[in-house]
Amino acid sequence: MVSVQNALITSVPEFIQYGSIVAFDSPLMYVDYVSEKMKLASKALKDLSLDFHEPEGGLYFFPKVSSDSFDSEDFSYKLLKEAGVALAPGSSFGPYEKYFRLCFSIEDEKLLTAIQKIGEYLP
Repeated sequence: MVSVQNALITSVPEFIQYGSIVAFDSPLMYVDYVSEKMKLASKALKDLSLDFHEPEGGLYFFPKVSSDSFDSEDFSYKLLKEAGVALAPGSSFGPYEKYFRLCFSIEDEKLLTAIQKIGEYLP
């Protein structure tokens, strides 16, 4: 059991090593892919008149909702239960009750549908 533990902790599996070779050979392709998804999500979020900054390196938006009645936990819970859209409430990251976190690394159609549903549930 100790040898298995040592192999898992100290050695990177061979298939992951081969995967990293492919990743290092085509980093620009991935950057372009992520950039296009970010632009798509950014446009859709702007159409909802949300206040946000475009991410410079992550896969998440962190929009602010200006409505006084907005509560990120209630909003995220209701959106998940009723519309099947998972968001992280801003309050999970500190005093950000008026924010939510949206990951944009999903299929374009699902992303646009999710943002449309977000718009339908905004106060």
